Amino acid sequence: MDPTYELNRDLASNVEENESLNTARIVVSVFSKIFFFLLIFGMAGTTDIEKLQGQFKNVKAVVIGVVMQFVIMPLLGFITVISLKDHGLSGAVGITLLVVTSSPGGSFSNWVCSVFNADLALSVAMTAFSTLLSIGLLPANLLLYSFLAYNFDERQKDILKSLDWGALFLSLGLVIAGIITGMYGSYKTSNSDKFHRIANRIGTISGIIFVTLASVLSTGMNGGNEERPKLWEQNWSFYVAVLTPCSVGLLLSSTIAFHLKLKKPETVTIAVECCFQNVTIAMSMVTSMFNDPADIVSAMAVPLFYGLFEHVAVILFCLVAWKLGWTKAPKDDNFCVVLGKTYEIEADDDGGDEETAGLDAEHRADGEKAGKEAA
Repeated sequence: MDPTYELNRDLASNVEENESLNTARIVVSVFSKIFFFLLIFGMAGTTDIEKLQGQFKNVKAVVIGVVMQFVIMPLLGFITVISLKDHGLSGAVGITLLVVTSSPGGSFSNWVCSVFNADLALSVAMTAFSTLLSIGLLPANLLLYSFLAYNFDERQKDILKSLDWGALFLSLGLVIAGIITGMYGSYKTSNSDKFHRIANRIGTISGIIFVTLASVLSTGMNGGNEERPKLWEQNWSFYVAVLTPCSVGLLLSSTIAFHLKLKKPETVTIAVECCFQNVTIAMSMVTSMFNDPADIVSAMAVPLFYGLFEHVAVILFCLVAWKLGWTKAPKDDNFCVVLGKTYEIEADDDGGDEETAGLDAEHRADGEKAGKEAA
């Protein structure tokens, strides 16, 4: 058979496969945006409208969260890169880590705060503030710390060009629209428990679907001919670099919030918001920032490994916080009940007490015990 025919057939097959993958990516991307909006709507609709408005005015909590997201986390990334760049940390990995630590976490944190019963109203408020501020502070942090770490003028231009401004503004629009419609739904239903529970179910289910679609879009649709990042074959400096900002940020944010006397569920929320970074931004930028396929592969491993670790770290942190009585869920409740029940609504039913439901349960138990002893 004619070799030219075989070559043309293979090329045609590759083109057809790439067109199919591009179509699939577009479909998945569209549905991910829809479920992203439903997630924000559901989380905003779950909270009492007065509590949500109150958290927008909670200056101390909001300032702590903003400082952790836009000052401390980028600084931790920079310190990590500077400390390890002479110990095997490549420039591609270092710059990508700076992108990750400069990108606040978005809606994933709302879903985690809802499932693990942190202060959901504060989480929604923080998402609105961080999404709005990231339009200016994200590129500012990237330019500042990439210059300080590598002094690459041309690379800085590549970083700025690789930012998907359309996606950032679309994300901002979806967040604002989701919060407004969720609050409007609460207002029109007079903060009814029925609406809150329906909104919570919509948000929870949409969050699961959104996480799944985001994972598929970022890791499962690369095509058969593209080399995949090797997460478990990296230099030791890679793992230290990726794990350090997430771990230190989680511990530092919770410690600062606790010592500044935020309510315990608010402290958990601040820690979650700080630790969670928007790794999809880094994934979308990698192919534009680097030309060498080897750099692209090694750089792509950064958001993938960070995303894996941040989920594990945050889930473990939230479980410990629950058992310590720092969330709105009573620490002695059944684990499956805690995951499936929204105590945000239960707390509202009890009159919006500022302490957690778990602490309330302890206080009631102590009161009963004291009454029996007095009798």
